[in-house]
Amino acid sequence: MKLIHLYEERTAKGWSQYDLAAAAGVQQPLISRAENGLNISRKNALRMAEALGVDVDELGNPDEEPRVWIKLRDLTPEQIEKFSTSKV
Repeated sequence: MKLIHLYEERTAKGWSQYDLAAAAGVQQPLISRAENGLNISRKNALRMAEALGVDVDELGNPDEEPRVWIKLRDLTPEQIEKFSTSKV
């Protein structure tokens, strides 16, 4: 999960990354990774949102399409062909 508004919410409170890490019960490097646009687990995103007193959806990008994981063994050859020729 990408938290594109984490930096704004954190700095609006006047918190450092270390402050948020302590309040959320996570390590500071995780805060840095999240603020640099890397995906983090929903569990850690929820911890950060709770510590900041906001809904987790306020931190993320509401326009972002959810990811769907599909096992290739569950697809038919026709479905595999469709995915391999489409622009995803």
